[in-house]
Amino acid sequence: MGYKFMDEISEEEARRILGNCEAGQDGHQEQAHQRALITKLSDIEAVEVNWLWKPYIPLGKLTLLEGDPSVGKTWLALQIAATISRGGPFPSPDSGKPEGINQPGNILYLSAEDGLADTLRPRLDNLGANVEKVFMLTGSRGEDGKLNGVSLKDLETIEEALQRIGPSLLVVDPLQAYLGASVDMHRANEVRPLLAGLANLAEKYNTSALCIRHLSKAPQGRAIYRGMGSIDFAAAARSILLVGQDPDNERKRGIVQTKSSLEEAGPSIGYEIVEGVLYWTGLSDMTAQTIFKPEQSDEERTALQVAKDFLEDILQDGSIPSEEVFKEAKSQKISDRTLHRAKADMGVISKKVGLKWFWDMPGSELELEV
Repeated sequence: MGYKFMDEISEEEARRILGNCEAGQDGHQEQAHQRALITKLSDIEAVEVNWLWKPYIPLGKLTLLEGDPSVGKTWLALQIAATISRGGPFPSPDSGKPEGINQPGNILYLSAEDGLADTLRPRLDNLGANVEKVFMLTGSRGEDGKLNGVSLKDLETIEEALQRIGPSLLVVDPLQAYLGASVDMHRANEVRPLLAGLANLAEKYNTSALCIRHLSKAPQGRAIYRGMGSIDFAAAARSILLVGQDPDNERKRGIVQTKSSLEEAGPSIGYEIVEGVLYWTGLSDMTAQTIFKPEQSDEERTALQVAKDFLEDILQDGSIPSEEVFKEAKSQKISDRTLHRAKADMGVISKKVGLKWFWDMPGSELELEV
C-alpha cells in the first residue's frame, strides 16, 4: 500500500484526515464518559404493599384477568368496579363471605368491545353500581378539534384522565385492543415498553390497573402461559386471575389466582351469572386444571350422570364395600373410569376398615364394625 504526501492530496481530503486524527484513530467522535448509577439498599425505605382486594388485586400494580370468551371476564370487571363505586365489600379469602367496607372510589374504564348504553350501563345498574363514580375513556380531541382513539401508546392521554379522575381502578377491556395497530402482541420488544408505561402510571397514581386478556387456543403446559401474546404480559403483572367454568357444570364458575408476586396466592372464589346479575358463591374448589379440562361430549356427560345416579342409589342406605360397588357398576355397563369421575364429582368418601375399602355418601360418619 502506498502513501500520499501532503502536497499530493486535495485540501478537502487533508481536512478529513486531520479531523479523523482529532476524533480518534477509528474516525468516531469520542462520547462523553457516563457514570454508573448505584443506590445502596440501606438508603431505600421499605414500604408495605397496599391492596384494592387482598391478595387478588394490588394497588399501584398490573393485574391480568384472563379467560376464554363468554365465561364472564367483563362481568367480573364490572362487578369489581361496582363494588369499588359503593365502597365494598369483596369476598373474603378466608371465608368467601362478603366483608369489609372501604371508602367508595372512582373507576376509569376503557372498553373496546361493549356498547356503553346498551351493555355496560345496564349491567352496572343491575350490579348496584354508583355510576356517578364510573368514567369511560373513549378517546381524545386534538388542538385541531379532531377526535382520536386511545391506545397504550397514548400515555399522555391516559395520564391526563388519571389526574382528573383519581381512580382507584383502571380497567382495560380487552388489553389487546389497546396495544395499537402496529404492535405485534407476540413480540416482547414491542409489548414490553407499553406494559412498562402502564405500570409506571399505575404506580405513580396509586391505581390498580386491571387488564382483561383472552386465552390462546393452543394448549400449553402451565396456566401462566395460556394467555394470548408474549409471556411479557404475565411477567409484567403482579397478579394473574384466571376465570372459567367447570366443563361438567356450566353454572359453576370461579376465579383462580395463577400468579401472586406480592402475597401468598388466595383461594379460588366462585361466582354465578343469573338473569343478568353476577353473584359471589363463596370459596370454590375450582382449579386451573378444572378450567382447562376438555369439555365432555353429550355421550360422556350422559354416562357420567348415569354413574352418579347409580352411586346415589346404591349408597342411599349406607356404606358399601368398594368391590361390591365396582361389581354392580360393571353389571350396569358403567366403566371404572366413569365411576371414579362420578365419585370425585359427588365427593363420595372412602375408608379402609380391616382389609376392606368402603364407599359412602359425603356427610356420613362411615362408622363400621371391624
